Amino acid sequence: MGVIASGGFKTDSVEIRNTGNAPATLTQLGGLSSPFTIIRPGAGYVLRPKSSVWVVIRYDAVSQGAFNDTLLVESNDPCSILVQTEITAGENSNPDSEGTAQISIGNTATGSDTARSGLIVMIPLVIRSSQNLIQSNTRNYTATISFYKNLLKPAGTTPAGVVNGNRRSITVTGSRNSSDTLGLLQQLQFIAMLGDEACTDISIDSFVWTDGNATATTQDGEFCLSELCQAGGNTRLISSGGGQFMLYGTTPNPAAGQTRIEYNLIEHGTTTLTIIDMLGRTVKTILQSQAHPVGRFTVDVPLLDIPDGLYRIVLQSPSQSLSLPLQVAK
Repeated sequence: MGVIASGGFKTDSVEIRNTGNAPATLTQLGGLSSPFTIIRPGAGYVLRPKSSVWVVIRYDAVSQGAFNDTLLVESNDPCSILVQTEITAGENSNPDSEGTAQISIGNTATGSDTARSGLIVMIPLVIRSSQNLIQSNTRNYTATISFYKNLLKPAGTTPAGVVNGNRRSITVTGSRNSSDTLGLLQQLQFIAMLGDEACTDISIDSFVWTDGNATATTQDGEFCLSELCQAGGNTRLISSGGGQFMLYGTTPNPAAGQTRIEYNLIEHGTTTLTIIDMLGRTVKTILQSQAHPVGRFTVDVPLLDIPDGLYRIVLQSPSQSLSLPLQVAK
């Protein structure tokens, strides 16, 4: 976690990924003692197949010296029961009040952002980890982001930007909340387009804090169209018929008090439908391991108990998983 100014603190994240084909429950998540604290998630968190979660750790520089401890992660996975990761940090008694942050774009907790052609896509810009942002009086930023021009079209308040060759570049500005050193900075709205590519990288070409004394490193994201096939060398839409496992979307989106989710199942068995935040935490369980029949279904989901922000709806069948973005804006 590096060297922290005396009296300051730093939050950082460790990614835990389930590479198997079955859900894995984190039966133990701990092992750290002062000055380290696990912010989230807690023991009992369920990792879906091929998904990941970020374990957020805070270090408080309350005394001089170097510190290290071991994060213990235990699960019910018979192939990999216990994982140990060493965490190190230190205090600098002569702080220079410089802050740092890692900035990412897209849903790095569950992989690429995906959507069908024609649907609204919300892409988050996130502080993944940081150090001394408050102490360095850093709040405002400017970011330049680029992507393949024929796959994402800016919508809503997202600027149109400029096109150079096959790339579109947009510049956005904003401010972090004064007390937040981790989490969502802003969400960018696009319309998914049926271009001549199936995926595009979403590159943070530059990110600059425009006040205070802080630097930033960046992590790029990716967006891919869903429901595509390759035929004769051409990318084509797959018909939305009754024979596919499908998460059609939500109406409305953005949503305030309620949204309607429509999905299609092609296999009998246990099914879960959940809403997760951008750090992979479950904020609402809609269906939980129910013996669900085959067919097309809709469900109305109340959202009054969910804070405003950007989330993902995750549909998990016995053998497949899909997710779509959801914005809550009351």
